Amino acid sequence: MIICSNCLSNGYRHATLLVPDPDHVSGASAESARPEVQIHNMGIGKEKLRLLFPRSDLNKDLYLYNEGLGPVVSPGRIQIDVRAKFTESPVRN
Repeated sequence: MIICSNCLSNGYRHATLLVPDPDHVSGASAESARPEVQIHNMGIGKEKLRLLFPRSDLNKDLYLYNEGLGPVVSPGRIQIDVRAKFTESPVRN
């Protein structure tokens, strides 16, 4: 069984696909890009995979993040769609 989650990396401000180590599900991802947003007192999480989806130049100019939309897991494959444009009004960085 694979546990996976789409989430946002506050450190990088990117949509993220996270696959934790199923034998050690605890802790928080290390946010080395922006240590000020690091979650403390939980220990470092053990991840099998953390995949950051890069933002487009337009997304960087108009929005704070891009957004991962629910992962779909099938045999031998994980698919995730990423939305770069949000429906609400743009927010500058």
